[in-house]
Amino acid sequence: MNKTPLIARPALILASLLLFAALLSPGRANDKGGAPYGVDFGQAASYFEDKSLRDENGNRIVFNSMVDAMNYMGRDGWEFVQAYVVTVGQQNVYHWLLKKSEKRIDKQ
Repeated sequence: MNKTPLIARPALILASLLLFAALLSPGRANDKGGAPYGVDFGQAASYFEDKSLRDENGNRIVFNSMVDAMNYMGRDGWEFVQAYVVTVGQQNVYHWLLKKSEKRIDKQ
C-alpha cells in the first residue's frame, strides 16, 4: 500500500463575471462635429466629470454617433441591454446600458 501523504492542491474553478457599463451622450455636438460620448463603468466620479474613452496614448476617442460608440464597444465584447434618458436641468443625457461576460479562473 502506498503511504505517500496526499498534498492538498487548490481547486481551479471557471467563473463567469458579468460586467455592466453605460454609454453616455448629452445629445449635442462638440467643436469637432462629433458627439462627446463617455462610458460609466461604475467608477467614482461626479456626474459631470469627463468619462471619455481614451486610446493607449491618452487621447480622447471621439465617435460620430451613439451607434459608432456601440460598434466600438461591441468589438470588445459588450452587448446592448437597454436605453433610457435622464434629464439634468433642461439637458437630456442618453444612456445605453451594456453588459459583458468575462471568464476567469479562480483558485479555491
